[in-house]
Amino acid sequence: LVGGGWLHSLYLPEQESDLTTADSQYAAVTVIRLLDLKRTRPEVFTRLMRLEDHNEKRKVEEEDLWDYHQQHIVTFLTEVCHLDNPKTEIEAVIGKMFTNCGDLELPASHGRGNGFYPTYANMNHSCRANTKTFKYPDQRLEVRAQVHIKKGSEISTQYVQSMKATYARRPVLRAKWYFDCACDRCCDPTECGSYLSALRCPSPSPSKPCAGLVLSCDP
Repeated sequence: LVGGGWLHSLYLPEQESDLTTADSQYAAVTVIRLLDLKRTRPEVFTRLMRLEDHNEKRKVEEEDLWDYHQQHIVTFLTEVCHLDNPKTEIEAVIGKMFTNCGDLELPASHGRGNGFYPTYANMNHSCRANTKTFKYPDQRLEVRAQVHIKKGSEISTQYVQSMKATYARRPVLRAKWYFDCACDRCCDPTECGSYLSALRCPSPSPSKPCAGLVLSCDP
C-alpha cells in the first residue's frame, strides 16, 4: 500500500464493500497517507504537524468520535499493523486531518475523501473573506482575491457558505473548528447591511402592516 515494507500486513475483505455507507475498515487510509509524508516528504509532514489538532477539546466534546478513532485507527495501526509511530503522533495527525483537511469532490460511486493542502490550511477564516476558492476536477485549489488586498494585510478564506446567516454559521464554526467567530460581520446585527439574519415583523392585521425588520441584539 505504501511501499518499502512500512506496513507489516494489511488484510482486505474478499467481498467489495458497499461504497454508499461508511465502513470502518477504511477509517485509517488517509491517516496512513499523512503519516507516510514523514518518510516521503518530511518538509510537508513538518508543516502538517505545525497545525492545530484541538485534541483536548475533541476528547471532551466529541467523545463518541474520539473513541471510534481510538478503536479503528489508533489501535488498528499500532496493534494490527505494528506501526512504529507513537500513539500521540497518530492522534495528532487524526486531529489535524479533521481540523485542516478539506473534502474532495468525488463521484458518487467513489465514496468520500479528504485532501491536505499545506498552504491553504494556513489561511484563517473570515465571514467576509477577501478571497474566493475554486476547486478543479483534478482536486487542485485556486485562491483568487475578490477585493483589493493591501500589502501586509491578512489573506482570509471562508470555512462555511457565505450565504448562511450568522445564527447558522457560528455553530458550525464552533463545532468543527472550536472558535466563536467575532469578525465584523458576526458582530453586526445587520450583517454589514445585508440583513441576512433579519426576520420580517409579521403584520398584526392586513390593515396595520408593519413590515419592519427584527434584528438580533446578540449575534
